Amino acid sequence: MTPLRVEVVEGTDAQLVADRLRALGAESGLSGSESPGSPESPGSPGLVAVEVVPAAGVAPLVLAAPGAPLTGADVMLNWGHGAGRDAVVDQLWHERIAPFAARMSGRTGPTPIPPRLLPHDQDWGVAAHRLLSRLARGLREAGLDPAQGDRAWSYEHIGSTSVPGLPFKAFVDLQVGVDDLPDQGGALDEVLCRCGYLPAVGSRPDSPGVDRDLEMFPGACAPGDYRKRLFYRPDPGAPSILHVRRRGTPWHDDTRANGRVTRDDLETVRPRRTRRTARVLPVDAQGRVLLLHGADPDDREHPLWFSLGGEIDPGEDPVTAALRELREEVGLVADADNVVVLGEQAIEFPWGGVMFDQQQVLCAVRVRATEIDLSGQDAVEQATIDEARWWAPAALARSAAPVGEGLLPWLERAVAAVGQPAASSANANPGQVASGG
Repeated sequence: MTPLRVEVVEGTDAQLVADRLRALGAESGLSGSESPGSPESPGSPGLVAVEVVPAAGVAPLVLAAPGAPLTGADVMLNWGHGAGRDAVVDQLWHERIAPFAARMSGRTGPTPIPPRLLPHDQDWGVAAHRLLSRLARGLREAGLDPAQGDRAWSYEHIGSTSVPGLPFKAFVDLQVGVDDLPDQGGALDEVLCRCGYLPAVGSRPDSPGVDRDLEMFPGACAPGDYRKRLFYRPDPGAPSILHVRRRGTPWHDDTRANGRVTRDDLETVRPRRTRRTARVLPVDAQGRVLLLHGADPDDREHPLWFSLGGEIDPGEDPVTAALRELREEVGLVADADNVVVLGEQAIEFPWGGVMFDQQQVLCAVRVRATEIDLSGQDAVEQATIDEARWWAPAALARSAAPVGEGLLPWLERAVAAVGQPAASSANANPGQVASGG
């Protein structure tokens, strides 16, 4: 019986997270005797194996500790804002890891997916890119996919989650195109199991069937061209169905033509996500603007200065979001009368392996207090933000410090909008500095 492998990518408290998962496994009987807290006696290796790793591999479930690279991770671990680390890990164990392990082991069967459509959610497209990349890597490392030339296998995101704006069924539909359809129980099944996929045998998670597709054009091709292999991923957090079809057959070519992620995309294109945010430019009595300094967890070598802020919550207006982010990120409090909405800006930037198309509302906020408190930041913010500083716009412009896209002109507008005097361009001291955790 193969245990569910869970990788925890090195970052803040990664080892503590792994130890907590092993302890939960020992309590539930899902973790083996080699895990801390379990009886020291020979026996089953258990149904869950947890390992701390420097980077994501091809394990069925990959968790990124705060500050760890996010590329390849299924879960970005985060805590704060009232949720402690152990509470976050416990919830993940009970809602996702334990059910996933029980289903992979055969202790429980796959939970039927309700036949209903959900509003489009772009995060499912990001998940598809991640799962396809994992499958491609696993199959190539095993020597099954030639990887180059005309015989290279194809990888596609298909189905309702691949179409922008379309309501979707709650699973990720994927396809791998091969030269020869592999037999059951062979090397392909072994690799897919290591990636979290099981063969669909004696069940029908997909219509019209498990071993063959519906004939699209009766009599137009050989009956064998409609054969396929079907696999499913029994992960409560990202359930998936994988169709393995022979390249050049009707269903493979038709779905590939409509696929939104292909093999070339996996290697050259980041998955994309759109979001609307409130960006906050606090201005003090000296005409200085508070900025944060940090880096993309997947690109630590290129830190820069950027504005405070975050995604606007459902039902929230930009001013309310700006004041909330100001309080949470740096501990400063202001009211709506001190906020001036400067305008909107569209930017594109990478973060955590995803390319974001961001529409941001920029808000200048007049503040009197300048003492910064970073303790309210969540764990991911603390791991990726290393400094907060009050900058005179002219001083920042004269420095060699990298700054977020198009940010400098907004600093000058923020100072002018709230009626604060501009800080002297001759002031070499950029202001109070607070270091992140």
